[in-house]
Amino acid sequence: MSQVTKNQYIANVLDQWASHNANRLRRDSLAHEGAGASFSRWIQLGAVAGLFALSGLPQVQAMDDFPYPWEITQTYVIVNDGTSSYLAGGINGDAASGFANSNFGNFYTDGSLTLEGGEIKTNKAGDGNVCGGNLHYRVYETGSTPGSFNPVVLAFAADLGGGNQKWDNTTANIDLLQGLTAGDYTLEVYWDAQGGSAAEDCSETKYDSNNSANYTASFTLVEYDVTNLTTGAGYTGIQDAIDAASAGDVIEIRDGNYDISSPISVNKAVTLQGQSEAGTVLTCEAALGGANSIQVTAGATLKDFTLEANSNATFGIHVQPGTDGATLSGLTINNTGSNGIGLS
Repeated sequence: MSQVTKNQYIANVLDQWASHNANRLRRDSLAHEGAGASFSRWIQLGAVAGLFALSGLPQVQAMDDFPYPWEITQTYVIVNDGTSSYLAGGINGDAASGFANSNFGNFYTDGSLTLEGGEIKTNKAGDGNVCGGNLHYRVYETGSTPGSFNPVVLAFAADLGGGNQKWDNTTANIDLLQGLTAGDYTLEVYWDAQGGSAAEDCSETKYDSNNSANYTASFTLVEYDVTNLTTGAGYTGIQDAIDAASAGDVIEIRDGNYDISSPISVNKAVTLQGQSEAGTVLTCEAALGGANSIQVTAGATLKDFTLEANSNATFGIHVQPGTDGATLSGLTINNTGSNGIGLS
C-alpha cells in the first residue's frame, strides 16, 4: 500500500474538501496573519488534519483508504407541453424553475404532453464514485390509487470539472397522454443516483424524493366539443368540423351550451347531430344580427339538439329552396324572429 507523508496528507485533505465544496462555499484565502485569517469550514478541517498529523504518528495511510462523499447537486425533469422545459426537483443548485406543483393546463385527447427525459448533476471527491442515475415517473388520475413508477435511465453525459458530472436522457420522448381518457391527472416524479466511496463502488443509492413524498404536477385531459364520428377527428367548432368533413360523415356535438355568433353553413350531405336533444344547446348571440342561424344547402341530416334563437335569428334553420334530401328530426327551436324552420 502506498504511503504519504504527514504534510502531503494535510494538503490532500484540504484539496479534496475544497474541490468537493467548490460549488457551495467560497474558497477563502489562507492568510498567515492571525487577524486576517478566515475560519471557514475547510480551514477548520485543515486544522483537524494538522492536529492528526502532529499526534506523533510517523506516517498515515494513503488518501484512498479514507471514504469520500459523493452527492446529487441538481435534478431536472424535461417536459414538453408545446415548449421543452427543464424543471428542477428539490435539489436545485442551479436555482432553476421548479417542477413541484406545476399545472400544465388542458389538453385535448389528441394533444401532446411529452416527457422528454431528465437530468442529474453529481459531485464526487477523492475516490468517491458515481455510477449513474434514474428519473422515476408515473401518471394517474388525480385522487385514484397510483400504479408503479417507470424508470428513465440517465447515462453519463459530461464531465463538468472539479468532480462534477452530468447524467441525462433527453430523448425518452414518452407520450404522457397515451391511453388516457378525459379527466384530471397527476404526474409524479423522483430521482435517484448510485455511487460509492471507492473506485467502481456502486453500493450506495441517494435520492431526491422530497423525503419519499416525491414531487407532483397536474394536467387535465378534455374531450373535443365536436367530433367526426366517422373519422374520429375532434374539433373546437361546429363549422370547422363541417368544413373538414366528407359527404356521409356523422358529426356529433357533445352536450353543452354553444354560442352562435355567425351563421353555420351545412353545405355537405353530412349528419349533424347533438349528443341529446335537451343537452346540446346552440344559443344565438346578438352578433348574428337577425341572420339565419343554420343555413342548409345540401342533403344533410340535422337532429337531436336545441336551438335558442333569443330573437337574434330570423329562421333557426333555413333549408335553401331546391335542396334535395335534407332531413330534420328531434329538434327544439325557440324564440326566432320568424319561423323555427324556413323552407323558402
